Amino acid sequence: MESREEMNSREETKSKGNACLERILDSSLLQGTNGKNIVMMREIVRGMALSLIPKDRRFFVKAGMKLNELPNELELEEAVDMEKVSLMENFISKIPPKMSPKSKKLTTLLLSGNSLEEIPEAFFRHMHALKYLDLSRNPIKSLPNSISNLKNLTALLLSECENLEELPSLSKLVDLKKLNLEKTRIKEVPQGMECLVKLWYLNLRFISCLEEIPRGLLPNLQGLQHLAIHPTLSRPEEIMELNKLETFEGRFADLQDLSKYVDFLWKQSKRSIKYFILVGKTVEYKLHSCTNSVTVKDCNTEGSCVLPWNVEEFVIEKCNDLSSLNGVSGLQEATLLRKCRIEECEGLESVFSSRCPQLESLESLVLRHLKNLNVLVAYPEPLLHAFSSLKVLFLFKCPKIKILFTTKLPPRQHLTNLEQVIIWGCDQMEQIIEEEEEDEEEEEEILSDTTEFTFPKLKELELWHLPELKSICSRERVMLCKSLQKLEIWNCPKLKRIPLKLDISSDNGKVFHHHPLKEIKMKPNEWKSIEWDHPKAKDALSSLVKIM
Repeated sequence: MESREEMNSREETKSKGNACLERILDSSLLQGTNGKNIVMMREIVRGMALSLIPKDRRFFVKAGMKLNELPNELELEEAVDMEKVSLMENFISKIPPKMSPKSKKLTTLLLSGNSLEEIPEAFFRHMHALKYLDLSRNPIKSLPNSISNLKNLTALLLSECENLEELPSLSKLVDLKKLNLEKTRIKEVPQGMECLVKLWYLNLRFISCLEEIPRGLLPNLQGLQHLAIHPTLSRPEEIMELNKLETFEGRFADLQDLSKYVDFLWKQSKRSIKYFILVGKTVEYKLHSCTNSVTVKDCNTEGSCVLPWNVEEFVIEKCNDLSSLNGVSGLQEATLLRKCRIEECEGLESVFSSRCPQLESLESLVLRHLKNLNVLVAYPEPLLHAFSSLKVLFLFKCPKIKILFTTKLPPRQHLTNLEQVIIWGCDQMEQIIEEEEEDEEEEEEILSDTTEFTFPKLKELELWHLPELKSICSRERVMLCKSLQKLEIWNCPKLKRIPLKLDISSDNGKVFHHHPLKEIKMKPNEWKSIEWDHPKAKDALSSLVKIM
């Protein structure tokens, strides 16, 4: 499938491809698949496309046709001139032992998404022109040695062949540019990989049986632009020798190795290297949504955790010596940080202990199982614009925190970008938003200015298992939430008031609410006892309530 002789920048090529794909999707020539990262060609479009192929080009396409065996056409005399064959997404489980298609001009063979457990030795014997071979998502256990002789192969895709334990030698595949072994069961890298000097894409992700990469292998692959690797890298300096690297996904054993890599990124500041880095031997490999992501788990972070300046997502788990994120070196310079998740860090008492750029730029904050967390920001003076960019807040099992947000009046630019707030199982939580006291003159001026907290983008508010929660905000305030669609309050026995400002009208004795609110979940006793600021709120909202 690769047609160009010289490989351009992978990221540049990817961007151009994505732009073309968007245009095709906008034209309805392709269809998406419910949010999954794949697209499908419509049947009528596929038929038209195949009809437009010149007669001197031999394409054989039987994708998604529910085939149980290879078509007989592959063994006919006409198969000699076939150039591209697609049999993907069928139910083919066996290839006859002596089957050897004489497809000498075949350049592309797609057999992904079938049920193949074995491929006969003779099957590839005559496919000398083959360049693109996709066997992904097959329960195949091994590959025939004849693959070693496919000298023109540029792409070998074996992702999600979850029974595959070994490969034949790749030493003769010197033109190979793309090798995908994701989610296989190989225990060691294939023989001859050091010969793949043209390789630019190597995916060794989610391979739990592969324990290490041989010393000196990676520096031989100087053409690598994309490297995804599951085993812990004990020699980060070998990554630093890859001068064309654009994307790196990998794991380091400790924070010292991360520091070495961060130094490398500083030196390569003129190059755009995207990364997804795990630190710690017990870190689970999960793909995150951000491009530049660092996950640290079960490490001694005191004075040794260093973040890259361009990190966008930071996850830290089970690092008990950390009292706040301000103890992480490089945090002040990490002005692109947008997402942060902290879990099971027993020593954490505050998320931030002093002023930090991330207070105004952070968009997502997830806090889980932090038994000593007592405040989000431990700073002596209220910060007016703190969390002004925050969109998502998830607080789970943080038993000591009593007040979530502290703000000075007026609350005009505080938390105005919030879209989702979920608070669950915080035993001592008493109030969501606490207002700092002002002197009398300033307070009078402020109170005359506004009595509303405005959350124009808030769509979801969930408060679960908060036994001490008495109020969401002060009784003098109401919340204007014109985008709120979902409200859940469950097992908050001391909460007696919902301070939502509702747009309610009546007509011929019937009460209506003009609000995007679609769903309310509460316990029966809480729905009965809770107070709303509008006297007819319960009548207007009763149809939305789901009693649990």
